Amino acid sequence: MFFPSFQTLSTQVELRWFSYADFEMRMLNGELKSEDVDSFINQQKQNDISKIVTDVQNQLNDWKASNRNN
Repeated sequence: MFFPSFQTLSTQVELRWFSYADFEMRMLNGELKSEDVDSFINQQKQNDISKIVTDVQNQLNDWKASNRNN
């Protein structure tokens, strides 16, 4: 059975979580400025979910290759 290692993903997941939490707090506190929206969008582009998906896919490919004969 395949279980992905989230330890390798923790940095990417934490970056995404922090940027969402920071944006949400500024919005809820009424501190959000238009340039904050642009900054948030750029952070999300840099913290692209595809990095996480690619890492998990690579782990799955490695697992499949090592278990092919089992």
